[in-house]
Amino acid sequence: MRKIMLLCLSLIMIVALTASGQSPMQFDFADVEGNPVLPVGDVGSMNNGGIQGHTVVEHEGLYYAFFSGISNNGPSGLGAVGLMISEDAIHFEPSAANPIISPDETFNHVGFLTAMVDEGRFVLMFADATDAHLAGSKVFLATADDPEGPWEVQQVLDFGERSWDRRIDPGGLVRVDGEYRLYYTGMNSRWTNSQMGLATSPDLVNWTLRDEPVLDIGGDDEWDFMGVDAANPVPTADGWELFYVGFDIPPTTNWYSGNPEHELYLGYATSPDGIEWTKYEGNPVINTHLHAAPSLSMFKLDEMYHIYYNYRRNALGTGIGLMTGTVAK
Repeated sequence: MRKIMLLCLSLIMIVALTASGQSPMQFDFADVEGNPVLPVGDVGSMNNGGIQGHTVVEHEGLYYAFFSGISNNGPSGLGAVGLMISEDAIHFEPSAANPIISPDETFNHVGFLTAMVDEGRFVLMFADATDAHLAGSKVFLATADDPEGPWEVQQVLDFGERSWDRRIDPGGLVRVDGEYRLYYTGMNSRWTNSQMGLATSPDLVNWTLRDEPVLDIGGDDEWDFMGVDAANPVPTADGWELFYVGFDIPPTTNWYSGNPEHELYLGYATSPDGIEWTKYEGNPVINTHLHAAPSLSMFKLDEMYHIYYNYRRNALGTGIGLMTGTVAK
């Protein structure tokens, strides 16, 4: 029934867009063969219990996938940062240096993360989660000249006293005209009313937080009224764009039950400046066929979009999957 309703909604939207003189966009995406492209590790590895956060960056012809791995070794399974390397952004090999950042006395568990390459320097920002299933309140900055380290780590943000975004999932890091921007999914409790926020900094250490979300949830009857979880926004010659997951049931209900009757969809949004965002009228645009909350990261290689996501088709995490495709405007 849900699929029929969404199909009818899409047909109605196409008719409405055509009647108004606006051509509907075309989103042509498919999973790559061999998913997940970032698999769970072997027994005894740093990510044999799953992969949580992830982000992929390009530098000098190589693609670096940073991820937070969950280990089943020992009583805690605390997350650490791992690295996989690729020549084509599809086939990855784990670094011999893994884990490249491990929990210590300053942080407990590496949660979600984001990364960028800034004038040859590798920059990571990650949340310190209290366990494997929560976004974090404290945010750490890590920098290195080489992706395999050594890394210098320091705390730069604490969202613990905030209101709508007491816990965050770092989703995107970019430098624009000398200003650093950290985009994140913020929530006031475990995956409740999640929305995209923005922090800005001149130096990656001192940050200014916006009071309100820059991408919020939909209305009461919309497909994303329970929350959104956005990928990293990407600046283009024509403005900014992003993909995001929309929730119409509590994400944790789907996440832990592997609800087979409820599949998650992606929406699309654009912005002239990366701050004021407009959701595409034809949303949702991509059916992920997944049954649990994927954390997204995205980049464009020529005109091909690469969307990496938590590859979950049941209650168990099975690594990071990849879908590629094009957007015709």
